[in-house]
Amino acid sequence: MSVADARGEESWLAQLAPLGPRQITVLLDVSNKCNIRCRMCYFSYDAVFHRKSRFLEPARFRDIAAQLFPLAHTVYLSAGSEPLTSPHFEELLRIAAPYRVPDLKFLTNGLLLTPSLSRALVECGVRQIHVSMDGARRETYEWARRGASYDRLVANLRELESIKRELHSELPWVQINATVMRRNLAELPEFVDVALGVGATRIACRHLMAYDGLEMEAESPHLDKPATNRALRALMQRAVESKRVAIVNLPDPFALDGAAGAAEAGDREPDDAPTARPAPEPGALALAAARPFGHVDTPAELHVRAAGDLELTGWALARDEVVAVECWREPLGAGEPVDGELGLVLLGRARFLAGMRVDVAQRHPDIEQRYRSAWSYVLPRAELPDVEGALLRLHVIARDRVGRRAELGQRTVVRARADEQPYLYCRRPFDCVYIDSAGDVYPYPDCQSLDPFAHFDGSGDFKSLWRSAPFESLRRAIVENRPPKMCVTCPDRINRNVDDQAFFEERVVRAAYARPLGFLEQVDARDDGRALVWSGWALAPEQAVRVELLRVRADAGPEHLGFAEPAPHERADVARAYPRIAAARHSAFELCCTSARLGDGAHALVLRAVGDDAVATELGAREVTVRDGRVQAIGAAAPRGFGLGSRERFV
Repeated sequence: MSVADARGEESWLAQLAPLGPRQITVLLDVSNKCNIRCRMCYFSYDAVFHRKSRFLEPARFRDIAAQLFPLAHTVYLSAGSEPLTSPHFEELLRIAAPYRVPDLKFLTNGLLLTPSLSRALVECGVRQIHVSMDGARRETYEWARRGASYDRLVANLRELESIKRELHSELPWVQINATVMRRNLAELPEFVDVALGVGATRIACRHLMAYDGLEMEAESPHLDKPATNRALRALMQRAVESKRVAIVNLPDPFALDGAAGAAEAGDREPDDAPTARPAPEPGALALAAARPFGHVDTPAELHVRAAGDLELTGWALARDEVVAVECWREPLGAGEPVDGELGLVLLGRARFLAGMRVDVAQRHPDIEQRYRSAWSYVLPRAELPDVEGALLRLHVIARDRVGRRAELGQRTVVRARADEQPYLYCRRPFDCVYIDSAGDVYPYPDCQSLDPFAHFDGSGDFKSLWRSAPFESLRRAIVENRPPKMCVTCPDRINRNVDDQAFFEERVVRAAYARPLGFLEQVDARDDGRALVWSGWALAPEQAVRVELLRVRADAGPEHLGFAEPAPHERADVARAYPRIAAARHSAFELCCTSARLGDGAHALVLRAVGDDAVATELGAREVTVRDGRVQAIGAAAPRGFGLGSRERFV
């Protein structure tokens, strides 16, 4: 590739990932801890639940906010951990408030909400809180969310609702998030009643993803597809009846075979022949005569240039239920077979996306099927004309259950050059960034790369990071339709891929989370400053671990200074914290490094634990000064990134 071509590609990728005011979604984890251990969550792994606490400090949060929040239309203050475990959370809210981000939100289990925090949520302009609640009944909720109290959660949410009324505020909206599993199918509709009782206005659901070693495979909803479809449909129906609770995300229904599928109204695509329905009651004739209606939302332009697959999206409703949204094209030449009524060539049917258009549902509260109004159709590249500049005229048509049709919109597609307007099967790396509590950067929490894409603490230039090689490499792979392994069964897509068995297979992540654990507890100068002794504890859940001391230099890689030896005393406290790890009782270590080995000067020293698989965890760091062969000063040092990598995310 020439320099000119490389510059052209960089400019092209920059256009696909713009970085201007209010153009991106920023996701932060201000803590890496959780106060409960849900059965289906990675916090059930000892290695995760007991890992060393990392909280985003207010000073670093302030620096990050100064660069990122003016660019953000949406900011999440949590993504994979419980934000209310942070001792700084209320202060972080008050730092974020002046930026007036249009959609400031966070995910929480709600158990640590206090009246003071609830008041701060209202005063600081938080727009939404998403509360995880995987059981509408006390027994199911407390079974799934070990360590949680149903009564405490309900009381906390009612307290928040009371404070909102006191302060005359509708915000923050409360959304209940539920994991769909076999154990809670029968009570899914009851989530609407729970929402009404605590002031929640929205419900979102996602199918269970089973992790290895947590013994949740039997709860997977794909093992009982008919019951899952019925439960989701009952949830939507109950929300319709409530007139106050909106469904904002819901899994698509499973495709069912044979008579079982046919018995589930609305659970599978209908045959081409329209289905007769009973005659409407007198007085309802005007409503029954209404034709389908809706809109083609994207592409927004009427004339579109495309060289690859092109996605069309929109919504459609009808009094007699829209059963199909179809994409048709005008014939390209004389003699081409066409539909006798429309004079068009059928390209294919769109997919309905359950619970994705709450705005439409709110505008049409009297239509029963309003929660499945969203649709998506991908026009395959093979359907485009072969010649650059040639035209394809598309018509999107909705059909209801009694056979009436209505056109939702038209688009003219122009065959573009190969490098124009690519179809992006995922936009996350183009408009999102996720930063965890350690400052590690990923495109999105579900972009589960082994090592972070970068590190950002607010002191560098975020715009340079946004254009860095790891981000551009992933964007290029998406543009070229070469999805990396982590994209194939992305958790964010499980609701739209319910008939792909790969999404429901057990996710093998336990080994990646079984990284070494431990703490550096003390560093002492001994023998009149001629020796430095490091002590603490370290272990790994499923492997042996060694502790080593490294010297970090700006002009070279880390230098190995020595390995620790097991300490003679037992650690009953560690054994109590990790009762399932046999090595915990004998996890104490000591490491001695002489001042002569260090030499005179200032030294940046890091202690780390390394497992058999070479995955390392930093236990602590110190700045040590040696003068005239003796240790003169031992100071704390911030954790240092020196190419060891982080494996808190899995492949």
